[in-house]
Amino acid sequence: MKNMLKDKFIITFVVMVLGAVYISSSLEVKMVKENKTETNSDFVYNMEK
Repeated sequence: MKNMLKDKFIITFVVMVLGAVYISSSLEVKMVKENKTETNSDFVYNMEK
């Protein structure tokens, strides 16, 4: 019984870590995309000037 609890705890921990990594990576991608569009619009704006 004790081993099962330990396995359950490890699995929960792994899932939490994977979830945190997934969330942070998706946020990073979103920020990078937003930054990219900003720099692109700045570039176009400077070209038009």
